[in-house]
Amino acid sequence: MTELTPETLNRITIEALERTAFVLVDPCDPGETAEPTRHARIRFTGPTTGTMTVSASDGFLSELASSLLGVEAEDIDIETEGLDAIRELSNILGGSVLNDIGGQESTFSLGLPELVETDSGDAGITATFDCDGECLRVTCRGASSAAESKAA
Repeated sequence: MTELTPETLNRITIEALERTAFVLVDPCDPGETAEPTRHARIRFTGPTTGTMTVSASDGFLSELASSLLGVEAEDIDIETEGLDAIRELSNILGGSVLNDIGGQESTFSLGLPELVETDSGDAGITATFDCDGECLRVTCRGASSAAESKAA
């Protein structure tokens, strides 16, 4: 199993957004953008067990959903398309991370994405991104206990 690092999580997230939604983001420090208001989590099991949490501001979700659906951002209803988009992004990123750390012969299993009220805030590998002042935060917990110990 390959160790997950913050740099790897940055790369995976940027590549996934460019490939699936044509959304461009830049890594940034927490607090440099609007705070996330929506959160989705997906669990994984296998050689290790953990979660991937995706947190985003409503503005980011409008852009993401509009790109995924091919409609204007102002036509997006956050409560439906926006929440679907954050669940889908957690699924895409969860699968991409597990493929990266587990390889092609990965024995990981990915659960279904679920909306959660807040990110739990427990230690993990976190990457924060800016998209025109809007926030995306991705946190992976349990993918590599050695990496998480270094980050804590």
